[in-house]
Parts: sequence; structure tokens; C-alpha cells
Amino acid sequence: MKDTIIGVSGSYDIKENSVEKAAIKYKKDIEHESNIRTVPLYRSDIMGIDNVKFMYPLAGVPIIAYTLLNAVDQNCEVRVTGNDEVENLVDLMNSEFNFGIKFNHEGKDLSLANSLLKLFSEDIGKGNYFVTGDVPFAKNYTTSNYDGDVVLDLNTENLIKPFTYISRNFYNKGKRQNQHLGFKEPNVYYFSNTGFGTIQEAANIFFENRKGGGLSHAVGEYLKSKYQSDEMFKKGLKKNKFRFAIEVSKAFFQKFSIPTPAINFDKLNPVISKDLYGIDWRFEFLHNDIFRMLDIDGLNNDYVLYNGIANKLEQRDKLDERLVKVRNAINSNKNLFPVVINFESIIGEYINQVNEHLEDNLKLKFENLDKFCEMYQNKNSINELTNHFLVSGKKL
Repeated sequence: MKDTIIGVSGSYDIKENSVEKAAIKYKKDIEHESNIRTVPLYRSDIMGIDNVKFMYPLAGVPIIAYTLLNAVDQNCEVRVTGNDEVENLVDLMNSEFNFGIKFNHEGKDLSLANSLLKLFSEDIGKGNYFVTGDVPFAKNYTTSNYDGDVVLDLNTENLIKPFTYISRNFYNKGKRQNQHLGFKEPNVYYFSNTGFGTIQEAANIFFENRKGGGLSHAVGEYLKSKYQSDEMFKKGLKKNKFRFAIEVSKAFFQKFSIPTPAINFDKLNPVISKDLYGIDWRFEFLHNDIFRMLDIDGLNNDYVLYNGIANKLEQRDKLDERLVKVRNAINSNKNLFPVVINFESIIGEYINQVNEHLEDNLKLKFENLDKFCEMYQNKNSINELTNHFLVSGKKL
């Protein structure tokens, strides 16, 4: 059995009426005066092309290429799942650098549980890291030395405190080892070979409820579904019903109550793990990498931010030379990379379709990609994060 495996997901579900749902989310953020007002990057068919965000270019190089380089640099076996275009990218990178990244096609069942199966079911390691493909500058996740069978290292509000210009919405509140913090869902999941079955089973409920304060609600939803389908689980739940009721009721009501109660993970972790599963399941507040939290979910903020950082790094001659080689190789094989080569047209059409569901005063402006990025970028946040990236000794 291998010691450590990093599995990178370049796959996610396709939503029905995706552009309409993107418009609804954007309007909701505006109505609620949210810190971040996002046009989500939902997967869809645009111009006959699979509009998958992991292939969006940063300084001309797909987002997931950055993530894969980060994974390769941690000297572990690296695996990836995704569509045909992701496969073409992996083949190109393996050919250019002799990496040996293993690819498994996502197939038709597009879900988080499916991605976990594609990456880990055939041969699992003693320690495993599932990484979403949209955290291109996150680094060194294998140095965290997680102690547990499943560790969900949550993204906390502590991460943005050192940064003047970075904002995020924190709908969830939790307590862990005397820390009271707002938190968001993780983008790096750790599990042992023992914990794989449990996290795979829980994955889709967590994924479907992860946004807008729903992550903690998902804890209750998952345990409820498990209670209804598993007799052994039901017996364990009844045995621990009082501790369960106190903490999971907070998980249920956190999504709906104002002010929201803080979930005490010191109490909830043992209830979910050893008392019910016989494994060590932990929600933690451990890591300190701002780039783990800044996943690329939104077009008008996250993508624009990261593209600005990548361009700034290249201007300063701090972009990894391997990324330049990837870009050159893509430009020599344009027919294999429809999202990268047609990106400006895809984004223009995506915005046009979103605008059909927005009032005139809310419509996004798009003339070309450069002007769009210039219009929606926050130069202060780009400079701040670029400087942080360089000062922290990282190079991409």
C-alpha cells in the first residue's frame, strides 16, 4: 500500500438551467448586500463546448495545471479525474515533464462521490488527500500531518485577518479547542484507507449542502439519512442520542437561525466518529494557507482575481517556467483544448446568457476579456495576494 496519494478533481456536476441559477445567485448576493457578489461558474454547454472551470486559463494556462504542479511537487503519487480536455492536459504534462500523473475519466455520474471513487477506489494509500482542482496557488497540504481517519480542515475567518482587501462570506460558526470562528467548507480533504468508505458515503450530501451556511446543516442531513437506512447506525445513534441531539440540532438550525449558534466540534467530532462509526472523524481549524480558501467559484471576482495574480507574477518573472512550457504546448495543439482556445468567446456567451435573466441595472458588461477583467478586478487585492505569495517563498 502506498504511503500518500493526492487525488485532484477536475470534475463537477452539470446543473439544469445553469445560467438562470447563476443569475439568481448573483441577484441574491446583491439583495443581501453580501461581501462577495458572485456570478457562479456553473458547468454548462456553451457553443457546443463543455464549459468546465478547471480549464479556464490563468496567464494562458488552465487552472488545474497549476493545481497539478503543486501536487507533483509534494513527491506523492498524483491522480486526477475529469473530462476529455482535462485528459488531454494530463497527457501533455506527462509528455512534457515525464510526471506519471494518473488519469481516470469522470464518466457520466458527475458528483463528488463519483470523483472520490474514480480517484481512490481501485488502490488507496495509507494517507490520502482529495484536492479540488480550483485552488491553483494552494501549497504543501501534505505537510499538515493530519491525525485522524477523516479530517475536514475547515477554512476559517482567521485566514483573511492579515489581509486588508480580501473579503469572504462566513455563514457558519464553530468552536474547536477554545477557538470560536466563522468557517467555510474545505477544499482539501484528508482520509486514511480506513476512513475512505465513510467520506465517500457522505460526500454528496456534504457537497450539495456546502454553500451559504449549508455545510453544517449537511451534518444533520447525512446523519438523518444514515439513521433511516442503517440499523447498526441507528442503534449507535440511539445509544448516544443526548449528545447527538444537542450538537446536531445546532447543525440543523445554524442554516436558519439569526444569530446562528456555534457548533462545538469538540463535542460533535466524537459523536460522529468513534461512537457511531468506529473511526476517527474530525472537523478541524488547523491550516493557515489563504489560497486553500480562495477557490475559483465566481467569474467576476475569483477568476478575475487569480488571472490578475498570474499575470502579475509573469510580469515580475516569477511564473514557474513549467507553466510557460504548458502554455506553449497548448498553443501547438489548439484543437485539443477548446475551452482554453475559445475562452473569450465562451465567457462572452456565458455572460450574455446570464444577462438574459438579470434586470438592466444588474447586467454584467462584457466587451472583451481584458476589459472585463479590468472592470471587475480589485487591484489592491491582486497586489496584496501577489506580494504574500512571493514573500511566503512560493513560486508558480
